[in-house]
Amino acid sequence: MTNPFGGGPSVDPAAAMAKLERLQAQAEQMLASFEQAREELGAMKAEATSEDGMVRVVLDDEGGVETIEISDLAMRSLGRLNHSIMGAIRQAQIVHSAMMVELVEKMDGTGPFDMLSKVRDQMPGEVHETLRARADERRRGY
Repeated sequence: MTNPFGGGPSVDPAAAMAKLERLQAQAEQMLASFEQAREELGAMKAEATSEDGMVRVVLDDEGGVETIEISDLAMRSLGRLNHSIMGAIRQAQIVHSAMMVELVEKMDGTGPFDMLSKVRDQMPGEVHETLRARADERRRGY
């Protein structure tokens, strides 16, 4: 079909409408996926315990420290307490990052944007390791 006004082929209105409807359906699916992710994110908590078991840290959905629990044993070992607290916070941040990546993985493919590769490019090695460990735990049914 040629364009009667020149400038190349004319547009088939039915095909254009069908394409527009497909794009609208994709956009609605993406919005629903983002809304579900936002709800999941709001309920997300990341927690970790220091290697020595003296400190437990819980992060909120934004990655901020929500709770720090210090064992009685830690109060008798004040020299290591700072190390234990910082280690638990770092581990909880790694868990939080892994949870965020898992959330993005659920949404991947819902739209024209390749969010997952952008997120993966920014992840430190510890997050990759934590993701593998979490996937192994899920496969084993933990």
